[in-house]
This record gives sequence, C-alpha cells and structure tokens, in this order.
Amino acid sequence: MLFAVWRPGWSPSRSMILCAAVVGLCLAAATCVRADEAAIGRVIKQVGNVVAMRNGTTRALHIGADVHAGDRIVTPARSRVKIEFADSSIISIGASTDLELVTPTDPGRGRGVFSLISGIVRMLLMPSDERDGFDIETRTAVASVRSTEWMIEAADDSTAVVVLAGRVVVAARASGQDVLLGPGIGTDQKGDMPPSAPKKWGAKRVAAFIERTTVE
Repeated sequence: MLFAVWRPGWSPSRSMILCAAVVGLCLAAATCVRADEAAIGRVIKQVGNVVAMRNGTTRALHIGADVHAGDRIVTPARSRVKIEFADSSIISIGASTDLELVTPTDPGRGRGVFSLISGIVRMLLMPSDERDGFDIETRTAVASVRSTEWMIEAADDSTAVVVLAGRVVVAARASGQDVLLGPGIGTDQKGDMPPSAPKKWGAKRVAAFIERTTVE
C-alpha cells in the first residue's frame, strides 16, 4: 500500500501521481474481478479433506464454503463432498475424484459443463425451461441432459454411466456415436469405441455406485 505524507510547500511529482493512478486502477480492477467471481454453489456436506484449485491457488473446502466457475474440486481417498448450486441442482463427488466446474448449471447462463477428469460423481440436475442443457465431459465421452439424476465414473480410457431418473444421452468423443439411457439403464464406453448398447444394470453394480457417491 502507498502512503503520501503532505508537507507545507510540497507537491507530488508527475511520476508519483501517475504511480498512484496506476495503483488505483489495479485495485479497482481487482475489485471488479472479485465481483465477477460470484459463487455458483456451496458445500453442504463433506467427509475428509477436499480442496478446490483455480488460477494457480489451492484452498481447503468445508461445509458452507463457496465454489466458483473454474474451480477444480479434488477429493483424496476416503474424502467426499456434496455441493448445491444456485439452481438447487446437487452433485455428490466420490473419493479419489478430480472434477472441474467449467460453467455453472444456472438457467439462463447457456449450457452448463463440468469436466470429470477421473473418479465418480452423482448428479441431480433440476428441471428448467431456460437452461440450454448440461454436459459432463470425460476424456472419452460426453453425457448430456436437461434434468435428471444419474451417476458417471471416468478413468483414463473409459466412462461408465447409469441413470436413476430421467434420460441421458452418452456420446463417444471420438466418433460422436451416442446412446440414449433411461431409468436403471447404463452404458460402458472405452477409448475411441462407441458406447455399449444400453442395458439394465444389475442391482449390485448400481448399489455400489450409489454407495461411492453417498456423502454422510
């Protein structure tokens, strides 16, 4: 911070005035950036240590903490977190997961996009006529919805999706070939291959996905 001390007969030089003006502009810009970075959601449940990374900084999350567009949420082993967004949509993030909140779920703000780098999540997306749609992207596939509840797991070269309610379209990133899933129906997609034919998942596999995305 700069301080100017006035003395009788003293006047600031042009360079000092310019410097003060530049500092003022920088502070104003920083204030604007902070104003633009409004929270898109908040943590409502958490188990273990969870962090959010953005713009080269890392911060610890806790119940009540805000999350922002561009945050990369990372959960170590045995850690989980549940986040509620401004439109009341909820995502439950399982252990050992890396998820980037690319754009928010808010209606009227275009198409929401999250990037699941690895791990498992369960998403409850609230219905809205104003939302253009919502995608969760992995390295190999894209799951697209408007309103539904579903779970998705991503690894380096595979994606698995199962629907609990509503409908989800799952497309291979390489070819664009897609399948439509309804309640209880899932698909497995690997590498550059198209998604497998939709089929009803066994109760044991669905229960395992639910358990891994439950945050108590």
